[in-house]
Amino acid sequence: MFGCSKAWHMRLTFERLSGGCNLHRCKLCGKVVTHIRNHYHVHFPGRFECPLCRATYTRSDNLRTHCKFKHPMFNPDTRKFENMLSPTMASQAAAAAAAISAAAAAANSSFKPDFSSTAAAVAGSFKSEQFSSAAAAL
Repeated sequence: MFGCSKAWHMRLTFERLSGGCNLHRCKLCGKVVTHIRNHYHVHFPGRFECPLCRATYTRSDNLRTHCKFKHPMFNPDTRKFENMLSPTMASQAAAAAAAISAAAAAANSSFKPDFSSTAAAVAGSFKSEQFSSAAAAL
């Protein structure tokens, strides 16, 4: 594999079988396969490591499956966290937010404190203090 591409090495490793189907025979073990890329990794394993938990796989599709179930918010292709809420979780969060705001609106509309007597008393004391300090200044 010195200087040759991986695709060229895969072509050398498999021989196409006649018959019109997508069948190939592995020259290393003799197994007949349809997906040469998957079988290629049996003899020449890749190293696909999960950057979050360091689980290691020989195939990228197995790493993708691992991330889908173990780390659903992480996209291994872009190596970024995406779509923090699934559509189901987003709709549940929206429903919960609507319920909370409706409950808060109902609580605010039913609770109306009467500050009129307190406000008048405070205003009266403020005015008398204001006038007494103004008179003292003269």
